[in-house]
Amino acid sequence: MSTKKTTTKKAATEETRIVFPDPGLHIAVLGALMEAEAVSSERVEAKLEGIEGDDDIVRLRAAMARLHSIKLDRKKVARLDRLDFDGGNEIYMMMESGAGVYTGGEEETYSLRSLAGIGALEGLETLDLDGHGFFDELRDLRPLEGMAKLTHLTLAGDWTHAASLETLPKLAHLDVGLGSVDDPAVLDRLAARGVEVLR
Repeated sequence: MSTKKTTTKKAATEETRIVFPDPGLHIAVLGALMEAEAVSSERVEAKLEGIEGDDDIVRLRAAMARLHSIKLDRKKVARLDRLDFDGGNEIYMMMESGAGVYTGGEEETYSLRSLAGIGALEGLETLDLDGHGFFDELRDLRPLEGMAKLTHLTLAGDWTHAASLETLPKLAHLDVGLGSVDDPAVLDRLAARGVEVLR
């Protein structure tokens, strides 16, 4: 095969694969794909073999880095309809087993720091951001803008660019009881248009 054809084929393959910039988001999506049987647990287990080191957190971060390197199929990602960050999800238990540690899924290593790229989950209807290892830094809601199918959203932690929530055409239920947004007036406007808002 010529170099040009090889390069073209590689570029086409790259376009069909995705790696989310934020490791916490990437691992959560990987876990959801595994639960949907769109990624085999054997593939994940193979990535976690042979992790060594004296420090628990160093081993856990190594496990995280290995799983973050797995490129995900864009079409399968687009079909996911639910995403959550429950520390009891199988993906976290597998990581801890591979790293030889136990945190119960409650570890800052797993924290979601950015939603960048989440628009690739085109079929997402439910997004539950209540979960393990959340930290005090502000996070940005802009990556959610225009998500066409999102109906249920649970926020934990503190979020900026609350107006982005008003771009969600099908939003029906918003739970901010464990979080906050930078402009509470947005919540009033959402409630006025018929969104069930829990504060």
